[in-house]
Amino acid sequence: MIQPKPLSQILDEVDRLSWTDALCLPRDTPWTLQTRGVVVDPDKCPEAPGSVVVDGHELAYTITVQHVQDVKANALAQRTDLSAEQLLKALKYYCKNDAFVSFRTADG
Repeated sequence: MIQPKPLSQILDEVDRLSWTDALCLPRDTPWTLQTRGVVVDPDKCPEAPGSVVVDGHELAYTITVQHVQDVKANALAQRTDLSAEQLLKALKYYCKNDAFVSFRTADG
């Protein structure tokens, strides 16, 4: 059985995950580092309007692992001292804007 993990742990392990998998997170909850999600085959975590219930948690397709890996690589290229909070900010920005965050701007 797949056990949800804190997003902080998923982001920390993302480089060791299969790029073909998908990250599933709660749809209507603001994401924090403590938000629990799963990484699964995308066919097991359908996109809208469906969702998947994992261990009592209703989760929805959010983004591919490959894109999370790209977000992390881009953020690390900008900041070698990247914090978990900054990586979460980069992920949220990418999911909202379909673009990489720039840490060189005043709000980055």
